[in-house]
Amino acid sequence: MKKSIIIILVTVMIFGFTGCKKKYNVDYGNSKKAFANAADSYREGQKVTLKLYPVMDEIQDVYLDGEPLYETGYDSDTIDYSFIMPAHDITIRVVSRNISGINEGKGILLYEYYDRVVGMPVARPYYCVQVFTTEEGKLLMIETVDGDSRDQKINRYLVPDALISDIEAVMEKYDMVNWNSRDDLEPIDGRCEYFSFRVNDEYIEDFTEGLPEDGFRALGEIKVTLMKYMLDQYVQKQ
Repeated sequence: MKKSIIIILVTVMIFGFTGCKKKYNVDYGNSKKAFANAADSYREGQKVTLKLYPVMDEIQDVYLDGEPLYETGYDSDTIDYSFIMPAHDITIRVVSRNISGINEGKGILLYEYYDRVVGMPVARPYYCVQVFTTEEGKLLMIETVDGDSRDQKINRYLVPDALISDIEAVMEKYDMVNWNSRDDLEPIDGRCEYFSFRVNDEYIEDFTEGLPEDGFRALGEIKVTLMKYMLDQYVQKQ
């Protein structure tokens, strides 16, 4: 009898701490299908982790009540965005930007390097470098520093064709085209870093969760090679 009373009291106490908290609604607009697990409401104080489906060739920004959310983790199929549910109804929006749209829809994306620390409970701005061919046959390199933050800075460079041969030399050195077919890949947590490039009009992306043993060294050389062309003489005049 005493045991039953204790169980009832514990149940009542747990309900008192959690069950009495009110649920609030989430308005996703047209963004609900972008997530694997979007619910219509959550309880006040609940930790919510939304799992976003990434879209090829697009940059996706997630906003809660107009303020940006940042990645807190990822797996093979989705990217995590976590927050604590406030005591009011909220809006969640996903704003997608086509990669080539950064170049006002002109040219073809040849390379993209992206780096961001994930799995942390704080905002981590990203670093990104993209290389396009323009309609005039030139190479446009766009560098985004502290992306998704108030301090975001975008630099544009018109660079010589030598960049392509330098990048291809690094890719050949590490056999990067065949990374995705290797059997000895091991996952790496805490960092989202990738390099994407075109092969036969298709994009191949080498992510940190699928890097070979020398993968970080290869991505580091890619980044250094890109930065070698970030010179004042190549800055695009607006």
